[in-house]
Amino acid sequence: MADRAYSVVSPRLAANEDPDAQAYQLVATMLSAQRELSYSGEQVTVIYNDTGPINSSEQTVIHDGLRGSRIEYHSPARLAGESRGDNGKFLWHYIAQKREVQQLPSALDRLRTEIRKAEVSLKRRAIACRFMGEETVAGRRAAVVQVSSTAPGSGVAPGTRRFWIDPVNGAQLRIMIFGPTGNPASDSYFTQITYNPVIAADAFDPPAVGGRSQSTAEVPIKSLRHVPEGVIPVLGFDVLEPAYLPPGYRFENGQIFQYKGSQAFGMRYVNGITVMSLYQVRAPNERKRDQFRINRPGMLTGFRGGIQVVLLGNLDTVELTRVFQSLR
Repeated sequence: MADRAYSVVSPRLAANEDPDAQAYQLVATMLSAQRELSYSGEQVTVIYNDTGPINSSEQTVIHDGLRGSRIEYHSPARLAGESRGDNGKFLWHYIAQKREVQQLPSALDRLRTEIRKAEVSLKRRAIACRFMGEETVAGRRAAVVQVSSTAPGSGVAPGTRRFWIDPVNGAQLRIMIFGPTGNPASDSYFTQITYNPVIAADAFDPPAVGGRSQSTAEVPIKSLRHVPEGVIPVLGFDVLEPAYLPPGYRFENGQIFQYKGSQAFGMRYVNGITVMSLYQVRAPNERKRDQFRINRPGMLTGFRGGIQVVLLGNLDTVELTRVFQSLR
């Protein structure tokens, strides 16, 4: 696992500046930067479970606002040579072992919409932002801001995100996502970053593979049952599993935990880089009709078949909705 390329320094604020106000402004600057900022760099992503880090990857990232993006994976060995990108026409995933390109509709328009929604939530103070101090990431000063759907408290709510933001231009230098126990679920950070690099005209197009491509836009992926039979009697309800997973995701593990005095079940799906978490508990009212809502980018809550469901992941609204609607 690569060494962490950041160090802690003491909090620093301008004189008489409200830290909460600064936190909201930093997040607003970060959201704006996602539209326009161009950068390239080397990045490390670490995946965690309750016992600590279990996997890591290294990748080169090229990002040009909402015009295009590309990720080239260098490690681990099973991902080396793979790449993912979005050129505004389609989102693609190059699988090196198969010399195959999988395609989905471009996510850039959806990302533009999600940024607008997040900015509205920010203005309405529908999300809580807290200034945590300053650190150095990839040799650059970064302001640390914690964002959650609830008011800051002593603990860390599930789905909370912690951002390390370059205060000069709003670049997201690091992001940590927290799981249901308040521990990190994933952590991505740059070890080197260059702003406004020269980007080749075809940088966001997939590799040429002799015309071999496969569209996976609306093709459900039949999942195997991963929950042992002995778990169901303990929980007192049938666990739902998705028949559709976003390209590259696979089941990793599941565990029983306590949620507000009731037995609940959580499952993790990974693609080697990021985590999608699915949490379930018996709904207080089993007659509750099937419904869902997007609480914020990366979080869906709902009811299905008498089960209360929470989906967390670094995915757009369309993909989260597909996963939820495939639960059975």
